Amino acid sequence: PRRPRAMSTPRGFSARTHLLAALVLLAAGTAAATVPYTGVGKQPGDRRVSEGAVRVTWKEIHPPGCKPANAETARRWCEIDDDGVITVRNPVRFNEVMKLEERRLETMRAHPDAEYNEHELYHLGKQVRAGRAATNALKRATDKFDAAERERLRSPGVKKAPKASGAHKRRVAEIYRCRKDFNPNSEAAAREADTGWGYVCSVSEYRAFNPGTNPEAGSRPNVTDPADGQNNAPTRERAPETDQQKCARLRHYKHKYDADTAKGKPKFRRWLANAHAGFAQLEKLRDHATSDGGTGVGKVREVIEERASKAYKAISRELHPDKLASIFNTQAECAKDRVGMTAMLKEQFDRATVLRNCVMKPLRCEAASLHNVRAAHDEL
Repeated sequence: PRRPRAMSTPRGFSARTHLLAALVLLAAGTAAATVPYTGVGKQPGDRRVSEGAVRVTWKEIHPPGCKPANAETARRWCEIDDDGVITVRNPVRFNEVMKLEERRLETMRAHPDAEYNEHELYHLGKQVRAGRAATNALKRATDKFDAAERERLRSPGVKKAPKASGAHKRRVAEIYRCRKDFNPNSEAAAREADTGWGYVCSVSEYRAFNPGTNPEAGSRPNVTDPADGQNNAPTRERAPETDQQKCARLRHYKHKYDADTAKGKPKFRRWLANAHAGFAQLEKLRDHATSDGGTGVGKVREVIEERASKAYKAISRELHPDKLASIFNTQAECAKDRVGMTAMLKEQFDRATVLRNCVMKPLRCEAASLHNVRAAHDEL
């Protein structure tokens, strides 16, 4: 009798079935790998992306600047938990780092002849895409929180609440927590077409908005008279500086300025930081804001920025060349060197502007610090 073929037996049929199934899976995997993610995947012709594949590809990718929480990075502006959730304590710093890394990535891609590490370029590109998704999620969470806060303030319960309860004060988001949503058909993923997944952020902590906060209010002595309940603290008002006195001071500045013949006037800058309260404040805040990659979050950061703004405004009122026309028009001693004094004042006011910008945006600061370089022989 004729021997049957192997594929005609039940065992052969099962083997052929497994082989065909393997070929189908291989072809489907190859097609999914070559077709980019184009959206939620519900439209005709779109390919659904596997949630597992997205999770494996992006699980260990986090926004630039975010680091795991440990003893060294405690209370950092962006921390990564063990489960991949990021805690953002300073959204402004988060956006600054994102813009900085995006520019760095563009520069690396624009100069392929610089022989950058290919792995570093690829990893940075994925970090920037993850950071862009987190930035969008933070904005959505902030808008949602602000909308809910407006509704709360308009509610009858808040309007009837006593003012002492503090319910009437507007609340602002302070700390955010963001998790990754790897479901390719979710709303978060639909907003991030270049990643196939998105972040979902929520406000974990908020604070009462108080634009009139005075950081020095707590340090003032209590001089209220218990008998009448009125503040009897002596008020010391300094007499305004006359044009003659201001001209003498500007001439003194110009003398110190001309005595420093070095390029950039480093000795004069150090002397001015010691002699002028506004410049001393800006130099101190600049060193504090930029040390160790930037310090201060939340209320501490607000105090730093508020003091820098006050010092800058005081310098502007006092030394801006456009506000000293009366000095040059009425004081002959200053009118003799009007061009030189104006140039000196403009240079120092530009320096104050740079210092103020360093405090407001530490990551973009390029001004050299005067910290730890002051010496006795620098005195002019």
